[in-house]
Amino acid sequence: MGVRTGRIIGAAGALAACIASVVGCQLLVGLHGAELAEPDAGPDAGHDAGRDAGHDAGLDAGHDAGLDAGHDAGLDAGYDGGEGGAPPGGLGEPCEADGGCADQTVCVTQDDVCCATICGLKCEACSMAKTGQASGTCAPILLGEDPDNECGDAGGCGANNQCRCHDGVKDGDETAIDCGGGTCPPCEGGKTCNADSDCAPDVSVCVNGACCVSICNLPCRQCDSTGQCNFVPAGASDPAMFCPTDTACRHTFM
Repeated sequence: MGVRTGRIIGAAGALAACIASVVGCQLLVGLHGAELAEPDAGPDAGHDAGRDAGHDAGLDAGHDAGLDAGHDAGLDAGYDGGEGGAPPGGLGEPCEADGGCADQTVCVTQDDVCCATICGLKCEACSMAKTGQASGTCAPILLGEDPDNECGDAGGCGANNQCRCHDGVKDGDETAIDCGGGTCPPCEGGKTCNADSDCAPDVSVCVNGACCVSICNLPCRQCDSTGQCNFVPAGASDPAMFCPTDTACRHTFM
C-alpha cells in the first residue's frame, strides 16, 4: 500500500504542475491512468480510464486554447485592421488614409484629418491649427503662414490660393501689389513706396511716394507711372512746390 499510495500522490502532483501544457497532461494521464483506477478494476480498466482522462483533458485544453487564440486574434484584428477594427472617422476627426474617413469625407493627408473636400490647392488646409477655422473645413491658410513649406521666400501664404508675394493683392507689409516692404521683392518704377528700400535698383529713389530713376526735384516735374522724371500735365499744380500755390504749371521752362 505504501508504494502504491506514493505513486498516486506523485501522479496527482505532476498533474497539477503541468495543467498549462496540453501535451504534457495527455502524456502524464496516459502513463498513470492504470494506477489511478480502482485497485480491483484490473489493468484494462486502468488503461481505459487513463485513455479517457487523457482524451477529455486534451479536448478541454484544446477548447480553452482555441478560445484564447480566437480572442487574441480578434483583438489584434481590431487594433491592426483599421477599417475592420474601428468605425471610420467623422468630419474633422483624425485619419491616416482615405479608408479611415466616413462617407462624404476624405482624408487630407497633409493635415491627417477627415475633410469635406480634397483640399489640395496651394495655401489651403483642413485643420484649425493652420486656418483658424473648424477642422474638417477646407479654408485658406492664415496670412503670412507657411506650415507646409509651399512658398519659400515669397512671404508665406496670401490670398487666392497663392503665396503672398504672388497673389495679386496688396497685403501684409507690401507698399504696392506684391512688392515693397520687408518681405516681397522691391517695386518697379512708378510703384508706391515708403522708402528707397522699397524700390528696385534701376528706380532706386522713392520720390513723393513713388519709385523713380532720380530725385526728380525740378519745378513742375514728377515721376510718371514708369518711374521716369517728366513734366506734370499742363495746368496741374507743381508737385515739387517750386511754383506758387495759385499758379499752374505751363511747361515754359525745363
